[in-house]
Amino acid sequence: MRQEPVGIELAIDCLAVSLRQMVTWQTGHRLVEEGGLLFAVGTKRFPTGYANSVLPLSSDIEAGEVLERVAGFYGRLGRPYILWVVSGLHYELEEAALEAAMPVVSEMPAMLLREALPGVPVPAGIEVEAVVDEEGLADYVDVAAEAYEETGLPPQVVRSYFGSKGAVLAAGNHLVVARVEDAPVAAALSVTDGTGSSQYGGVCWVGTKPGQRGRGAGEACTRAVTNAAFDNGARFVALEASPMGEPVYRRMGYVEVGRYRWYLGGALDKSDL
Repeated sequence: MRQEPVGIELAIDCLAVSLRQMVTWQTGHRLVEEGGLLFAVGTKRFPTGYANSVLPLSSDIEAGEVLERVAGFYGRLGRPYILWVVSGLHYELEEAALEAAMPVVSEMPAMLLREALPGVPVPAGIEVEAVVDEEGLADYVDVAAEAYEETGLPPQVVRSYFGSKGAVLAAGNHLVVARVEDAPVAAALSVTDGTGSSQYGGVCWVGTKPGQRGRGAGEACTRAVTNAAFDNGARFVALEASPMGEPVYRRMGYVEVGRYRWYLGGALDKSDL
């Protein structure tokens, strides 16, 4: 019987749940899980951690084998890719990635929550609504596209992540949009999957439109979807924090259990925006 994972291993399990769910939201996606590696291939060639990526699900795989398999997989597709590496866990893999001159394009804390957050009033002037139809989803995607453009993620790539509306709005996913005078200003979502003691949740795509930050809308959305994941049966909920979001999540009660690094590899000249 597998012992219950702790700390960063729990966060990885939650992240794997998010990846398995979110890649299916893209048209023409491909999800491959074999030999301890989770490959998520998206609609666009543009590489991020959530499309055209690979997440090692075990720290026991030989590092050279991982790089060879990943390079072969995405080489056959002619795509660049992101390799998820957990600092302090994937020692040999990180060394191999550095020796292969793979650049680090992002680093972020893995943050974990073990119980639901206490309810607090939504800031005055802000309304948080659940996304239940295509009209609400369109508002959600508009917020995400505008918010994440500042990070270098092209809006058309963000939109491609939500291409299969039925899959996005399926049971187990909870999306919310915060509005000010009926205008969408912030958004967040959570996904849950698994059964019994192996049910995990992940919070993703938290964003606030530029010019609307500092009002508490993003935090209100994060609190709502976090607790929705626990309500859906998740025993643990994790997220990967941006520099802007990290202090907010810490204040809310999320705890850093490790750090992820994204190593970039593959056919960069074929990356299309």
